[in-house]
Amino acid sequence: MPRCKASENAFYLLRYAEGNPGSNALVKVGVSGTGAGLTATRTTVWTGQSPGTVAAGMRPQDGYIYGVRALSADTSDAPLTWQQDYRAFQVVRYGDAGAQNLGVIDASAFATTGNPAHSIFDPSPNPNFNAADIDPVTGYLVVGMLRVGAYGRSGGTVQQMQTLLHIDVTTTPPKLVKVTNLSAPILLNSSGDFAIDATGTYAYGISYRSPVRSGFSITTPAASYYWRADLNSGAVTQTVASLPVSNNVSDLLTSPKAGDQPYGGAAQLADGTFAFFANQTPAGVAFGSFTEGRLLNVDASGTVLGYAAIAPGSNSADATRCLTEQIDPVPSVGFWGLVLMSLGLGGFAWRRQRSRG
Repeated sequence: MPRCKASENAFYLLRYAEGNPGSNALVKVGVSGTGAGLTATRTTVWTGQSPGTVAAGMRPQDGYIYGVRALSADTSDAPLTWQQDYRAFQVVRYGDAGAQNLGVIDASAFATTGNPAHSIFDPSPNPNFNAADIDPVTGYLVVGMLRVGAYGRSGGTVQQMQTLLHIDVTTTPPKLVKVTNLSAPILLNSSGDFAIDATGTYAYGISYRSPVRSGFSITTPAASYYWRADLNSGAVTQTVASLPVSNNVSDLLTSPKAGDQPYGGAAQLADGTFAFFANQTPAGVAFGSFTEGRLLNVDASGTVLGYAAIAPGSNSADATRCLTEQIDPVPSVGFWGLVLMSLGLGGFAWRRQRSRG
């Protein structure tokens, strides 16, 4: 994969396309500027990698992207009852050579629950994962459990995330090793993602509440919430994100604002800030067009640094940190090491000159 310089603000964007199996295109996105001057440069890395994912993270320990396989409209290699079957959840590893299915996640260390008994991956019908990142310290793939509910874009049942699953991707098969229960549910009405900071302490994300419409009027505007979750204790803090929203349906459909859509991709940038990508505009949801997305830059305190349109959009999307270039340091030999080296080189030159005389 194309690497980023240590000081380069860039991230990987995975654009998901529905299919059987679904597939991903990977784009490297460079971020520069602030405020209204925020811009993005895009370089396509690959297209059509299958199976696809919308819950992934780049593992700096080996440079691969790991994700939980997306199953929307995808029954290939999955049980016919995948809607209620945790066994369908597999880890996929992505690299230059393609996608490798690492197998079904092993959750045997955690007790089954319910009647009939089922895995932690299946607390209710239609379990789903669309938020994930790699903990850069442990190397674990951390995925958010999306609790089931209707996708209520017009006031229906709200989906929430209150559990983080830590998966060791170095074992065969990948193994669930830790569960973090969050102190408060994260609102994920339509979509969401989070990014883990460089210290492996917190996950940061933006949750979303869809607007409620009545005819051509918006009775309840959209709302976004900036949140942070402690990966060890599960403590959650949430604040209202200061993003502009549309006050009428016409603006919502024709010229949506930064707060009118869910952000389905999140990644930490080199400068410590975060990039969030809205995978689709409300107009795209309403009319099936995904020609435009939205890029948002936020710092760790939740302060918005800038936002801009970014094209194209996609059916769904995910994002993760860029693989940083590794520069091998010059070994330090110290003063006496330099003396010995100079003597050794001098002796070699003297011997060589003498042999030629």
